[in-house]
Amino acid sequence: VEEVTVRAQEAEAELKAELEAACDSAARSAEVVGALQGRAEAAETALEEAQLAASEAAARGEEELAELQSNVAQAQAEAEEARAAVTAEAKSSETALQALEARLQEEAHAREHALQEQ
Repeated sequence: VEEVTVRAQEAEAELKAELEAACDSAARSAEVVGALQGRAEAAETALEEAQLAASEAAARGEEELAELQSNVAQAQAEAEEARAAVTAEAKSSETALQALEARLQEEAHAREHALQEQ
């Protein structure tokens, strides 16, 4: 009984350490998502500014307009890339947390079963 109790305590300590590591990982992922969201917002702002400038330049000539349209396309590509990065990071974090939660539940059930067998 004492050996089972010791093993259960060791398993619980290990689970707590893994949970803390997962929380740290989730916090880092949240920081990455936040940074990527900032990047996406900056890209969106740049896109809006480029679109406004392109509209204003239409009256000034096709050569200038073509350059601004290129800037708009580049800003759109950067905005899409930033959106995709935010989405991928959020999904990755969610998947990792779900896997950890499932594992912790399995181990908790196993520990509960072991304690009941005593």
